[in-house]
Amino acid sequence: MAYHSFLVEPISCHAWNKDRTQIAICPNNHEVHIYEKSGAKWNKVHELKEHNGQVT
Repeated sequence: MAYHSFLVEPISCHAWNKDRTQIAICPNNHEVHIYEKSGAKWNKVHELKEHNGQVT
């Protein structure tokens, strides 16, 4: 089992891609942050925020 801290605030939802090399998380607002695994690190590759609705 691995452990990684992405954000300081709680997340409202998350989703993995098929091979679990990317994860999309929502920091309990209208944004979606997409991270990609690179070795032992997770790097933010995208930040979706051009909408105004709460992500659930």
